[in-house]
Amino acid sequence: MNAADAVLVQRDGPVALLSFNRPERLNAWGSDLSEPMLESLEALRLDEDVRAVVITGEGRAFCAGANLKRPGRGDSPTDPSGMPTRPAWKRRDIDEAGHPVFDALSHYPKPLIAAVNGYAIGIGSLIPVCCSFAIAGEDAVFSLPQVRLDILPAYGGTLRLARFVGRGHALNMAITGRRVGAQEALEMGLVVAVHPPERLREEAIALARDAARAPGAAARLTQESLDLGYESGLEATAQADLLRESALRAELAIEE
Repeated sequence: MNAADAVLVQRDGPVALLSFNRPERLNAWGSDLSEPMLESLEALRLDEDVRAVVITGEGRAFCAGANLKRPGRGDSPTDPSGMPTRPAWKRRDIDEAGHPVFDALSHYPKPLIAAVNGYAIGIGSLIPVCCSFAIAGEDAVFSLPQVRLDILPAYGGTLRLARFVGRGHALNMAITGRRVGAQEALEMGLVVAVHPPERLREEAIALARDAARAPGAAARLTQESLDLGYESGLEATAQADLLRESALRAELAIEE
């Protein structure tokens, strides 16, 4: 399978479905995924006909963490479920492959919906919390095993998770590395809905269609306001909202 096939893009009206396509290795993360992912996100950002994007994985995993079986690096031992138990190469390799994608997801100007199927381990658990929101299949499993492996969740991972689930749940997941099933993820706020696996994509696309109906500028500025609030606090957000409202009114006036 060549690099061009690593990320699949399908269109459904105003919605684009972006799928990780390395099912033979549970969509484990590496530069062969991150580079086409960035290219696809940018192309969809520039496409005015695309109003919302769904991100999911082919096969039985959303993304099972970092790729620990790169050629020449050696394999890593796994636990009984087949998940890796320790990293097999330098942390820097993963950081360089992932960081630009996480920035792109976090600042994306269109609604991003993660449709989490199967394993979402390590980096795979952080991608959904960089999106606008996430839904999950009943088979979804979330985990942040990094601390157990004597490394840290990268890209501000623990804080990103805390924005969705709160400080206690985030630290519990990060420190223990325990696995969280779909129903518990729903209860703690990590996902907003859980569906049977066979209906997950259909439901995600329907949700994205609803998001696509929202006026683009207002939706984008609303998300910017929320993100700024997490980053800078309430006072800065309130002041910035005044400027955003003025910018929105000006943009609407130009359109009229």
